[in-house]
Amino acid sequence: MRIQFLPSDPRAGTVVQMDSSRGQQLIDAGAAVQVNEEGAPVARAAVAQPSPAPAPAPAPAVDPTTLTVPALRAALDGKGIPYKSSASKADLLALLTPKGA
Repeated sequence: MRIQFLPSDPRAGTVVQMDSSRGQQLIDAGAAVQVNEEGAPVARAAVAQPSPAPAPAPAPAVDPTTLTVPALRAALDGKGIPYKSSASKADLLALLTPKGA
């Protein structure tokens, strides 16, 4: 595969021949475009595109009251919410569930 780097890349304007999978990664990242032997961009329709992956199914809602203390701590850590190491399950639940929810 022959690609040309775009201005967003420090190698802008450089045309290179490379492995098609790595070239496609650079194209997908917006760092390059595929070009033909003369250096002209290849029409997008001529480039094989993988079919889009199906959207992941939404995770089922979990009742926070059913979580263990370690799971509550992990959920708070994941949201960047600070808590005391000595906090009770009720305290952790109060931090995790917004008031009025």
